[in-house]
Amino acid sequence: MNKRTFQKIIALSGIVLFIIPSALVFAATNNKQLLLTPEEDFPKIHSIFIYTRETLGNIISFDTYHMKLKEQKEYYFWTSIDIESGSFQLSVVGPGGAHIEPKAWSMSDPDSVRKISFVFTPSSTGNYTITVSSLVASDGGSYQLYVNRSGFAGIWWMIGLGLLVVIILLGFPIIILRSRKKKKRKRKR
Repeated sequence: MNKRTFQKIIALSGIVLFIIPSALVFAATNNKQLLLTPEEDFPKIHSIFIYTRETLGNIISFDTYHMKLKEQKEYYFWTSIDIESGSFQLSVVGPGGAHIEPKAWSMSDPDSVRKISFVFTPSSTGNYTITVSSLVASDGGSYQLYVNRSGFAGIWWMIGLGLLVVIILLGFPIIILRSRKKKKRKRKR
């Protein structure tokens, strides 16, 4: 196999590995635009984890999400808010308890302060409402929300699994191409 064919196979594999995850992330982050009815009428109940990027306004703005949590399991809640200053909160409310984590920061605070995180253990299984809210802020902006069961399929575990899949998918064509032996040609004298 010549060098150009090998380069085409590697380029095609790279394109496929870029397009498929990008399409999945695009579909996951833009699911609100795909709904034809308001989210309040038919809320999506997440069962495994939540990872989303949305926007908040500057005065009494909030987004709600629904997730099924299991009894006596720890869940990790994390949000990073890209707004310079204001008062914000992340809360979870359901049949097995509630937890509200308020936080405020100003323009002089570093970016590392603009995160809210906590661990919550529900006392009963059921559907819980997760709310990210901006009580009052300097302006509107975006935020990232991540909710997952602690110790199970955390973000680092998913990244590690993703890297393993990439290595396998890129390594497989290389191994096949290298295993083919070239025919020896007779030398001209």
